[in-house]
Amino acid sequence: DFYNGLGRYSNSATMPMAVAYYGEAWQRRFGFGFQADVDDKGETHLFYMASRSRFHQFELSNIDLKVANIVSKTGETALIRAARFDNDFLLVRLLAAKVNAEVRDNTGRNALDYAVEYDNYLTTMTLFLALDPTRARPDGSSPMFHAIEAGNTRALAAMINARRMIPKLEKAAKGQSESYDAKMAKAFKKIDFNCRDADGRTPLIAAVDKEDPQSVEAILLVKPKLDTKDKAGRTALSIAKKKGNAAILKLLAAR
Repeated sequence: DFYNGLGRYSNSATMPMAVAYYGEAWQRRFGFGFQADVDDKGETHLFYMASRSRFHQFELSNIDLKVANIVSKTGETALIRAARFDNDFLLVRLLAAKVNAEVRDNTGRNALDYAVEYDNYLTTMTLFLALDPTRARPDGSSPMFHAIEAGNTRALAAMINARRMIPKLEKAAKGQSESYDAKMAKAFKKIDFNCRDADGRTPLIAAVDKEDPQSVEAILLVKPKLDTKDKAGRTALSIAKKKGNAAILKLLAAR
């Protein structure tokens, strides 16, 4: 009651919000719990907790979904904030509590869009359990194609590695359809490297178009279709030949 009675800071944050931002020890000690107070931006103490990259194992004993799903004035949720700051431990806890991961902020981006934009490997990988990286946002782009166009190799690697993990996950989950491995395998199957963007390009065609041998080599690991044509009738090979990129031509020939 003493700390709750201290009033708000100049940015309208409450003491529990400040405690959530600066560390978990005080929050545990004083038992601030899950308060739905918001600051002048519409952010709760969970936003402040998500605004740091470190999260401690025993920090949250449970999560109040009503608080966790509060949307700020910018359309952001605590999950989106956690993705932006690569706070993967908090992100895992929020997903386990079944928060609404589909929320998009006022720019049309969701948590996965931000994880990919900031090229965060583990956060990107974790969000596949709730979000599809091939799903387009309102502006027509998708996390997968954004990773390729922006050269965000860590985010792209998360997509590729997740796809390659499926056989092992299915083997580990044999006969246990409700196991975590089974759920991961099911989620990772949505990562389709034969998907298309608005121009009919596949991820491989986009990588070749960008003349990015590293991305091309990585995408080839998941064995995408090579003869797919985009809306202009181009294949990955025809683009590589036209551009005369020897490194990419060698990679495609080896396939």
